Amino acid sequence: MLCDTLSDLLRRQEGIEVVGQAARPLDVLVAVEKARANVVLLTFPQFPELPGLCSHLFAEFPEVVVVGISPDGQYACTCRQEVRVKRLESGGLGELLAELRSLEVVP
Repeated sequence: MLCDTLSDLLRRQEGIEVVGQAARPLDVLVAVEKARANVVLLTFPQFPELPGLCSHLFAEFPEVVVVGISPDGQYACTCRQEVRVKRLESGGLGELLAELRSLEVVP
């Protein structure tokens, strides 16, 4: 029901074209490829935790933007794959580890 409501709302917006809907994750990947979609709207069952589908989307379509909606429709977020480039001044492993910690990739 939430997806239908959002789809109807988006269809009425100028400059937005809804190119498809899919219920299963595999169907989402196929639909994004077929439509060359640049934005994908997903319901995040355990909002704000990203569903595994996001990693597959970003791997296949690095430029796609995912708009996540909580199941109750009360919260939304945008997610995109980002590449951060930072020059490591000393080139040492310690600086790389410090950068990873700042990204909360390692404890």
